[in-house]
Amino acid sequence: MLKLDVRPGESIAVGDVAVITLEKKSGKAARLSVRANKSVKIERIKRPGLAQYVAKNGLAKKPLALSDNPISIDGN
Repeated sequence: MLKLDVRPGESIAVGDVAVITLEKKSGKAARLSVRANKSVKIERIKRPGLAQYVAKNGLAKKPLALSDNPISIDGN
């Protein structure tokens, strides 16, 4: 597992699959924007056990090309 410290405005590329940008951080909450092809399934994982499973076993079967369509994930 890779752990990174990022500041608002900084981005992380996940191969050719997605670019994740930290938009805003306030206390324990962070607003991320995810830029990926529309065919890439993106969903929030609320259970820590499931997030650890995905981190260990992977989540993508086939990498997809990036698009210019951002998908926002926030606290709502």
